[in-house]
Amino acid sequence: MGKEARERIEARLGEAGSRGSCFAATEAADLIYLRRLIKKERPRSVFEPYPKLFVKADTWQALDRGARALFIIKGIAELHPHWVFFGPSAALIHGMPVSWKDLRKPYVVTSSSISDAEKAQLVHRSSVKDELCLCQGVRATSPVRTLFDCASRLSFQSALAIADGYARTGGLGAEELCDDIRMRFRGQRGVKRVAAICAHADGRAESGGESIARAVMIQQGFYLPELQTPLPDPIDPAKMFRADFAWESKKGIVLGELDGAKKYTMSGDPLDALRDERIRESRLTAYGHAILRFSYAQLLPRNRTEFVALLEKFGVPRGPKPRFVDGVPVKKTVNYAGWRGMPLLCAFNGLGRHGSNEIEFGYAAAHRIAA
Repeated sequence: MGKEARERIEARLGEAGSRGSCFAATEAADLIYLRRLIKKERPRSVFEPYPKLFVKADTWQALDRGARALFIIKGIAELHPHWVFFGPSAALIHGMPVSWKDLRKPYVVTSSSISDAEKAQLVHRSSVKDELCLCQGVRATSPVRTLFDCASRLSFQSALAIADGYARTGGLGAEELCDDIRMRFRGQRGVKRVAAICAHADGRAESGGESIARAVMIQQGFYLPELQTPLPDPIDPAKMFRADFAWESKKGIVLGELDGAKKYTMSGDPLDALRDERIRESRLTAYGHAILRFSYAQLLPRNRTEFVALLEKFGVPRGPKPRFVDGVPVKKTVNYAGWRGMPLLCAFNGLGRHGSNEIEFGYAAAHRIAA
């Protein structure tokens, strides 16, 4: 291939990357050239993460797993414009928080035949039961159908993150979301499980990590924290901080902070972000409350014992572990010291309401933390 053709492919790789997509090699000559380049070149300047999809190595290495999955999805959409994405792939397209472990394979709907090479790298089905939409130039199931598909098949933790994201985007409370799910999907397989998960949803969670942390707390019987509790900066009261989690225990107020790399890598200088976070933590400490810091790694199954021990050490209130139905916690815990206990999930008997004796953690209690 001549210099002009090589420059053309380089330009196409760059254009695709700027769109947040892999380059789809639909022409045989491009496909042959790129695969020969990958075979011969060391170190590689181009990767093929999915059959017939290519991306510059430096671009690929700078992406996290979620961004890589989206690059592949957009590339597949160019290869197969008639395919529809569902499940975790559709959730990612819609901007919902998706656990990376659920993005190992794209989820597609297609009635056409699939090559063996692609079949091994896909989760696919042949039909879709709901309306479709176009998002980021990609055909996908609607947001509510995506929520239903994910909550009916994913783990409680993964599904709760997506339900929280949907509730946050739509400005919905758990009760309203449950009612909507039962009405839209009445009689469909999995609706009781989905409604039970949505009964735990809270749109105040600002990240998938916070949702997964709360899911682990629920599974282990810890009382629900207040989310995103506002606290005035003790040095400059005009400014407000927000604690990711807050509990009132017998030992006093406990503030929980999920530490994540994204806090330091999303934009700007990572050192500046780290410095700002340390200043924020020091000022929260001025209130005299215990600050429980933990990382996403501590939420993983292999480290969960450590996370539970950490919550117990800080005196986070805990009741008995809930009863599970189809992998979803459905048992109510006892309220404690004016704090909201675990929601009473009656989705499995058709009610889906929070307990009438549940005490909401409100404005006055938030000010008690800052006092």
